[in-house]
Amino acid sequence: MANKENHLNLASHNQDTINFLLPEINNYSDWITTIAFYKAVHLVEALFAKEKKFHSSNHEIREEYLKRDNNYFNIWKHYRPSGCFNNSTLSFQH
Repeated sequence: MANKENHLNLASHNQDTINFLLPEINNYSDWITTIAFYKAVHLVEALFAKEKKFHSSNHEIREEYLKRDNNYFNIWKHYRPSGCFNNSTLSFQH
């Protein structure tokens, strides 16, 4: 199980990759969207590790935990329904 620092390092690495790809956004928008989603995954997991000592084992468990815990509801609103997860999955369906 990764700890908070591991997740923050992975989120930072994902951001570096996004920054690298952004000049070619027209060619790599699908990958930028997907990497942005996984950056969000690592930030959420870092928060879980810090606050709850919890690590979700899959997307569904993470989403349910965000949705049901009132402390994380505002994060869930941006993580799932407004499109972070949906955009990353739809980006490869073109």
